[in-house]
Amino acid sequence: METDSFEFRQLVADIVEQTTKKVLTDLGLIKPFLSENQAGKIYGASNVRYWIKEGLIKYTQDGGSTSPKRLERSKLDILVRTANRAQYKTVKERKR
Repeated sequence: METDSFEFRQLVADIVEQTTKKVLTDLGLIKPFLSENQAGKIYGASNVRYWIKEGLIKYTQDGGSTSPKRLERSKLDILVRTANRAQYKTVKERKR
Protein backbone atom coordinates (compact mmCIF):
# COMPACT_ATOMS: atom_id res chain seq x y z
CA MET A 1 0.00 0.00 0.00
CA GLU A 2 2.89 2.35 0.81
CA THR A 3 4.39 1.92 -2.67
CA ASP A 4 1.08 2.65 -4.39
CA SER A 5 0.76 5.90 -2.46
CA PHE A 6 4.33 6.93 -3.35
CA GLU A 7 3.82 6.06 -7.03
CA PHE A 8 0.57 8.01 -7.10
CA ARG A 9 2.21 11.10 -5.57
CA GLN A 10 5.08 10.81 -8.06
CA LEU A 11 2.64 10.51 -10.95
CA VAL A 12 0.73 13.61 -9.82
CA ALA A 13 4.00 15.54 -9.39
CA ASP A 14 5.10 14.53 -12.91
CA ILE A 15 1.75 15.60 -14.39
CA VAL A 16 1.92 18.98 -12.64
CA GLU A 17 5.49 19.54 -13.85
CA GLN A 18 4.70 18.60 -17.46
CA THR A 19 1.57 20.78 -17.48
CA THR A 20 3.54 23.70 -16.05
CA LYS A 21 6.24 23.33 -18.73
CA LYS A 22 3.56 23.15 -21.44
CA VAL A 23 1.96 26.38 -20.20
CA LEU A 24 5.36 28.13 -19.95
CA THR A 25 6.19 26.98 -23.49
CA ASP A 26 2.82 28.16 -24.82
CA LEU A 27 3.40 31.56 -23.17
CA GLY A 28 6.84 31.78 -24.76
CA LEU A 29 8.65 31.81 -21.42
CA ILE A 30 10.69 28.67 -22.16
CA LYS A 31 11.86 27.33 -25.51
CA PRO A 32 10.18 24.22 -26.94
CA PHE A 33 13.44 23.17 -28.64
CA LEU A 34 17.02 23.02 -27.37
CA SER A 35 20.41 22.62 -29.00
CA GLU A 36 22.35 19.49 -28.05
CA ASN A 37 24.63 21.65 -25.90
CA GLN A 38 21.69 23.27 -24.06
CA ALA A 39 20.04 19.87 -23.55
CA GLY A 40 23.31 18.50 -22.18
CA LYS A 41 23.47 21.25 -19.58
CA ILE A 42 19.94 20.46 -18.40
CA TYR A 43 19.75 16.66 -18.71
CA GLY A 44 23.41 15.66 -18.66
CA ALA A 45 25.60 15.61 -21.75
CA SER A 46 26.29 11.86 -21.58
CA ASN A 47 22.56 11.11 -21.26
CA VAL A 48 21.71 13.23 -24.30
CA ARG A 49 24.50 11.68 -26.39
CA TYR A 50 23.33 8.18 -25.37
CA TRP A 51 19.69 8.92 -26.23
CA ILE A 52 20.72 10.25 -29.66
CA LYS A 53 23.05 7.31 -30.31
CA GLU A 54 20.36 4.80 -29.36
CA GLY A 55 17.76 6.56 -31.51
CA LEU A 56 15.56 7.37 -28.54
CA ILE A 57 15.39 10.99 -29.68
CA LYS A 58 16.00 12.50 -33.07
CA TYR A 59 16.99 15.98 -34.18
CA THR A 60 14.42 18.34 -35.63
CA GLN A 61 15.63 20.48 -38.52
CA ASP A 62 13.21 22.97 -40.06
CA GLY A 63 15.04 24.04 -43.17
CA GLY A 64 17.79 22.62 -45.31
CA SER A 65 21.14 21.24 -44.22
CA THR A 66 22.25 24.66 -42.97
CA SER A 67 19.41 24.95 -40.44
CA PRO A 68 20.32 24.29 -36.82
CA LYS A 69 19.59 20.84 -35.40
CA ARG A 70 17.35 20.99 -32.35
CA LEU A 71 15.92 18.57 -29.81
CA GLU A 72 12.34 18.76 -28.58
CA ARG A 73 12.22 19.62 -24.87
CA SER A 74 9.02 17.65 -24.19
CA LYS A 75 10.56 14.46 -25.61
CA LEU A 76 13.69 14.98 -23.51
CA ASP A 77 11.49 15.38 -20.43
CA ILE A 78 9.78 12.07 -21.22
CA LEU A 79 13.13 10.30 -21.64
CA VAL A 80 14.49 11.61 -18.36
CA ARG A 81 11.38 10.36 -16.56
CA THR A 82 11.39 6.92 -18.16
CA ALA A 83 12.11 4.56 -15.31
CA ASN A 84 11.27 1.46 -17.33
CA ARG A 85 14.47 0.83 -19.26
CA ALA A 86 12.73 -2.07 -21.04
CA GLN A 87 11.45 0.56 -23.47
CA TYR A 88 15.01 1.10 -24.68
CA LYS A 89 16.27 -0.91 -27.63
CA THR A 90 17.90 -4.28 -27.04
CA VAL A 91 21.40 -5.05 -28.29
CA LYS A 92 19.88 -7.09 -31.15
CA GLU A 93 17.62 -4.18 -32.18
CA ARG A 94 20.54 -1.70 -32.12
CA LYS A 95 22.56 -3.84 -34.56
CA ARG A 96 19.88 -3.59 -37.26
